Amino acid sequence: MKYTLINRHSNINFHDAYVNSVYFQNNNMVWELAALQATNIEFPKKREDDYYIKNATMILENACIEDIFIGGMWQNKNGVMIVLRENRNASPDEYDELLENVSYKNWSYIYGIKDLPTSNEGIYRVSVVTTYEITISFTKSIVMWNEFAGSEWYHTKHWANWQPN
Repeated sequence: MKYTLINRHSNINFHDAYVNSVYFQNNNMVWELAALQATNIEFPKKREDDYYIKNATMILENACIEDIFIGGMWQNKNGVMIVLRENRNASPDEYDELLENVSYKNWSYIYGIKDLPTSNEGIYRVSVVTTYEITISFTKSIVMWNEFAGSEWYHTKHWANWQPN
């Protein structure tokens, strides 16, 4: 890929990024994503507002799922909180099935990625909030993409009706 950020996942705004797929490959957790925004990076751009990334891959090396929290609340159109199921931590036996559910076919997207504290040097920890809140530890993050595609999608009419491939 043309552009690569190593251990700089905080330079990407993952909010509202579509999750096309999540899978493990050789102890690495691979996230195939669409509709991300780059922030505070020095790559050459055509225009000052050229921060939109249409498709990207995020690889978390030596990844370990520490926890998956299943939250069962959402708001209906009247703003009333509805409990779909009891909040709980998933058992490791459920992880594969839950990761299969975090995919574009189920209209999953990332609400945010938050760095978490760690006491081990060289180990990163993040909380990824999608359909579930997933806590992951890893040794290296790599975010790769081929092109900048213009302003953030929510700033332009061009992307108003865009759907990921």
